[in-house]
This record gives sequence, structure tokens and C-alpha cells, in this order.
Amino acid sequence: MCGFLGTFLIKKPINLNVLKHRGPDSNGYYEDENIKLGFCRLKIIDLSDRANQPFIYDNLVMVFNGEIYNFLELKEELKEYEFKTNSDSEVLIYTFHKFGIFGGLKKIVGMFSIAIYDKLKKKVYLIRDRAGIKPMYYSFYKNGLIFSSEIKPILQIIDNKDINQRAIVNHLTFLFNFDEETAFKGIYKLKPAYVLEFSENGYKFYSYWNYEFKNEIENLNVAKEEFEKIFDKVIKSQLISDVEVSLFLSGGIDSSLIGLFASKYKKLKAFSLIYSPLYQKKDIIKDEFFYARHVAEKLNFEIEPIEFNFDEELLNKFVYYIEEPVGDIAGVSTYLMCDYFKSRVVLSGMGGDELFGGYPRYKAYSIYRKFKIFPLHKIPFPHYFKKLSRDIEKFKRVWNKPYYYYLSYYDDQELEKLIKINYNPFEKAKEIYENINGNYYEKMLIFDFKTFLPYHNLLYSDKLSMAKSVELRVPFLDDRILEFSKKLSYALKIDKLLLKSVLRKKFPESVRRKKMGFGGPVRGWMFENEKFIRSEIEYIKKLDFLNFEEIKKILDLQFQNKKFLDLNVFELLIISRWLKIFGF
Repeated sequence: MCGFLGTFLIKKPINLNVLKHRGPDSNGYYEDENIKLGFCRLKIIDLSDRANQPFIYDNLVMVFNGEIYNFLELKEELKEYEFKTNSDSEVLIYTFHKFGIFGGLKKIVGMFSIAIYDKLKKKVYLIRDRAGIKPMYYSFYKNGLIFSSEIKPILQIIDNKDINQRAIVNHLTFLFNFDEETAFKGIYKLKPAYVLEFSENGYKFYSYWNYEFKNEIENLNVAKEEFEKIFDKVIKSQLISDVEVSLFLSGGIDSSLIGLFASKYKKLKAFSLIYSPLYQKKDIIKDEFFYARHVAEKLNFEIEPIEFNFDEELLNKFVYYIEEPVGDIAGVSTYLMCDYFKSRVVLSGMGGDELFGGYPRYKAYSIYRKFKIFPLHKIPFPHYFKKLSRDIEKFKRVWNKPYYYYLSYYDDQELEKLIKINYNPFEKAKEIYENINGNYYEKMLIFDFKTFLPYHNLLYSDKLSMAKSVELRVPFLDDRILEFSKKLSYALKIDKLLLKSVLRKKFPESVRRKKMGFGGPVRGWMFENEKFIRSEIEYIKKLDFLNFEEIKKILDLQFQNKKFLDLNVFELLIISRWLKIFGF
């Protein structure tokens, strides 16, 4: 797990200093007349210096961020090569050398962003894993290419930086930008499961894998048996590490399943958040430590609580490391947990909701489809029922709308008042959604897998864990689970039917309890810091494509406790601080 920076057909020097947090253990460089490659290493497998990157073999030069979970099996297919390390990186470069780029991609199982330079063909290949777990950013600069694990190194090379107004509107609407653009004009994310081939003759994009449903397994017992076999192999391979492995444990279905299967092989240290009484007094959510501790005790795992504390210093770190204005307090919680302990590898339940149908919005949209004639949006509902009021308030706003509105924090009329440019983010969302095949439930899951998962959840998970030099592994997004989920009938994914059936015998409490979601007490924190937030958001006036009078109305509705606009306001706060930190 590491970070890299490269330039191709560009004469400017490269600087790895802003990537040190991703790989504090060693630096490596390669340079010839065409390319410059720099690599920062976080040592996880084979801690010797022999495993440092870049790796060079024959005509190939490679930098690789991630883990290859089937590297030991692949090694058996590569006996003609003389191995000098015990690393997965060496296995990876030999795999590409023997089978080619696309042949090699069919072989490997893992999370990865990879840059390969072919010295003979004078080509660069940028590659991103199937789910988008590991980041890959790029920018076309003059006649060349810049690529990196993060945005900041690219900003050091390009001549000017500018704001991507469409991306900012997407962030306001959804808290994230749901395509390959970033908040910086001209800097892009490589799409998951894509290869970018670049040479002096131009560039091409290739899609090497697609997430689509086959509905081959409809029987619950058959599905349970196959899932348990696959998940056992996945967990066993993702526990391979030459450093300590820990677990983010919420006591919910996904993390409890990971803990249950991992307990066969290792006794893990677990961590879970607790919220201070100060925040909980004014918030509408509770922490999950009670449930997490119960699961840990049953598994005989040691568990430690980590208190959620948020201040201006942490706000600065959050915005600096996440690089784009992602207004989700869950990213702060990720940073706090990774900051607390020194374990270099941690397992997370990320991805279980998208693959197996865990989000409450799936239920909400299903209810709407059954009762769409009912005029819910016209019926008043009291504001003082806290979380229930918040959920009903949002449900009423998206009633009569397509599914992608369920991820939004504004409707069309509200956005029309808020923004001054001729751009509607729902049109882009509609384009993505309508190009997905399947019934309505399958379309919801695939839409989230292609947008919300890589461009939101996995983005903050990677950035905020690597900010503290921690490798976050996500077993539910292992390629073997992805392929299994493609075969599974959608009916077995409704309200996590399959996962609940696997977990029910061991942890019936986890199955029965209502999903709480990973986040933080953002509402409680806001009401303790209203003056600071109002003052900070004044800076957003610099964005002349936003209507600041409407922003003031949003703040008043929130702090006068007339509406639940917690994340709307938090997103505005993050955008304001992002403008300052990145010099706009």
C-alpha cells in the first residue's frame, strides 16, 4: 500500500513530499528520456528493501498501489521466473510480463492502481481495480501525461489550477462528484475497471470488466453455501500480512460477518466510535459501541472505543487529505479511527450495502413504487420526532422522483435557486441510470456501485486512512465476492436477506437491529459551533456561480431547527474550507 507520481513526455521534475503519508517507509525513483516515476512505500508484505518499488523487469517498469490477494497462487504459474522477494509486487510484474496487460488483469484478484511503462513500445498503461478501491488521478499536460495516487502532486506540476463548477454543484447536490471529473478543472479520476493507454501518438481507454447481474442463483440455501465458501477464502487471503491486522467493528451485519470469519484464523483487535454526551445531547443519532462490544465479546476480540472529537484543526486535515469537497462526516470518523491506533492494516465492511442491498433508501424507493399514487409529499408531518422526522422530511422531498434523487440533498427547484450556471446534475445522473440494464432494484444497486461507492465511500476511505499510513482492506469488494454477487438473484439481496441468513445463527441481535449507518454526530457538533460555521461559510461568496442569499436561508432553517439540513450545511462548510486550503 503506497503512493506514486509519474510524468510521461514531460520535462518538469517530480516531487514526492506531499505523498509521504501514503508511504513513509521508503522512496524509489525511475527515470529515462520519456518517463519519471516516483514511489512512496508503506511496508505490508515482505518488509525488506528488496521489495521496494518501482519494479523493473525486461521491458516493463511498474509502480503499484494496493494488494494482490491471490499472489501466492499466481506464483505457482510463474515458476520460470527467478523470484528475489516474497512480495506481491514482484508477482504482479511477472504476471503482466507473461500474460500481457489484459491477460494479466484476468488473472489477478486484489485492490490496485497500477502504472506500467513499456520501454520498447514507449507506452504507459494506467490501471484501476474493478470496484475503484484504490485511486488513480491523471491530467493531460501539453503533449504529455501526469498521473498520481492523489491530486496534490499533480497541482504542483500543472501551470494553473481552476475550479470545476459542475463538480462543485455535484458536491452540493450529492456530497460527491459522481463521474470521472474532479473539483479541479482538467484533473480526472480513472474510472474503475478501466485502462488508459498513453503514447506520443495519443491515448485510448479500455473497459476490462463490467458489473451486471446474471440471476443464476435463486435458492437461498445454495447461495448461503457458496457465499460461506467464497467469503472464507476471501477473509483468509486478506488476513495475509507481515504487520498487524485490525478491524473496524460497528456490530452491524457487514463488520460482524468479517469478524466472524476472521476469528477462525486470527484474534483481531477491534475499534469502534463513541460520541460524547455533549454532541449526543443535540443530535438525533447514537453511536454503535454497545453493539460492537457485544460482537467483540462473543468473538473474544479485544475492542477499544474511540471518541469522536472534531475541531478546526481536524477540519483542516480532513479537507487537505480528502482533496475534494466531500461533505460526509463519515470521512472524519474514518480519520479519527485510523489516527488512534498504530495497526497498519484494518478490515472494513465497506461495500456490503451496495452489493447486498443494505441502504434504507432501497426500501424507501421500493415503498414509493408500490404506493406512488399516495400523495405523501402533500401531508404535513411534525418536526419534533427527531430521526423519524428527518427521514420523513427527505422521503417527502423525493416522492414522485427517480431513484437517483434519493442520493440528493436538494430537489430541482431548490437547486435552481441555489446555482446560477446552466447545469442540472440530475441530467447526468439520469444518463448514467438509464444506461443500466435490469429491473428497478438491480438498477439501484448497479447505479450505487458505479457512482456512490467509488466516488464517495471508497474515495474518503482511501484518503483518510492513508492520511495516517493505514491500509484499509474491504473484503466485500474482493473480486471473488463481486463475481458471486453478479450471479445472485436480486431477491436474495433485498434488505440483505443473504447476509442476514448467514449471520443469524451466531448474532441474531445484529440481524434484528435497525441499520444505523457509519457517520458521526454532525448535527450535535454544528449546534455547538454555529457562530464558527456561519462565519466560515461567508468565504463561499467567492463562488459567484452560487446564490449566497439562498445559502443564508439554508443556514437559518438549520440553526432555527426548522429543517434537518445537517449535511447540506456541512457540505457548505467543507467547500468554504476547501477554497482556502487549495488557494482559491
